[in-house]
Amino acid sequence: MQEIYYYSGKREVDFIIVQGNNVIDAIQVTWSLSDPLTEKREIDGLLEAMNIFNLNEGKIITYDEEGNKTFNNRKIKILKAWKWMLDLYD
Repeated sequence: MQEIYYYSGKREVDFIIVQGNNVIDAIQVTWSLSDPLTEKREIDGLLEAMNIFNLNEGKIITYDEEGNKTFNNRKIKILKAWKWMLDLYD
């Protein structure tokens, strides 16, 4: 069974997915990353949680953007919401 939590440390992450005793995913949700301040806030929060929970990958769900970013061997997938909901991403 999976459970969903919110992470709040120095920064925040919208969704932390836990299965058993293990954090298996960290997900940020934002309309757009086109504003550099928004992009920095979302990525910084996600990287903090990924470091705390020792995750190699996290996700940012957006309205209409997609791509990948890597920071110190930690991968962030940027996914269009409709593809994420239909599980149509790689």
